[in-house]
Amino acid sequence: MAGKKAFDVEEALRRAMVVFWMQGYEASSIPDLVDAMQIGRQSLYDTFGTKHDLYLAALKLYCEVYAAGLLKSVEAPGASLGDVQKYLQANVASYFAEPGARSCFMVNGTLELAQRNDEVARYVAHFQQRIERALTNAVKNAIASGEIRSDEPVRTIVRRLMTVTLGLPVYIKGGASQRAANEAISTTIESLQS
Repeated sequence: MAGKKAFDVEEALRRAMVVFWMQGYEASSIPDLVDAMQIGRQSLYDTFGTKHDLYLAALKLYCEVYAAGLLKSVEAPGASLGDVQKYLQANVASYFAEPGARSCFMVNGTLELAQRNDEVARYVAHFQQRIERALTNAVKNAIASGEIRSDEPVRTIVRRLMTVTLGLPVYIKGGASQRAANEAISTTIESLQS
């Protein structure tokens, strides 16, 4: 049957995402990707386009499936500080779950490519704005319920939480254990409750 793929496109993209996640964009060669995706070179080009196109598709998959799945609880209308803590801990767990990944694919892309690639920069900025909106929702709810006892503006608290959210992957990539990352989360949450 003409036009039917002989491989699972979504699974091949997930495998490419893992390669980029573990190795970064520059270090991921076409042979690495073809091998991991278990497809031929021409199938990669015919289905996904260039290596850059494949990377953008992998980044989109990561953000829209993996990261967005973790973010849903904080985006819920009734989200609070406990949901923020669970969200941060789930992120940390996900960094250790994919063998060899140990960081956030989006943060890796930010550090490696966002300064020199407008498409990556726009996509990362858009997703970071989504995280910030979700955290703002949870912080406002936590202040209203008395969970957060602070006279700091919401925006200041959210920026602190964004720094933790985006800093944890770098901390972990530098060698921090899952336990150390979770302790950093607990300390941050406790500081907002005092």
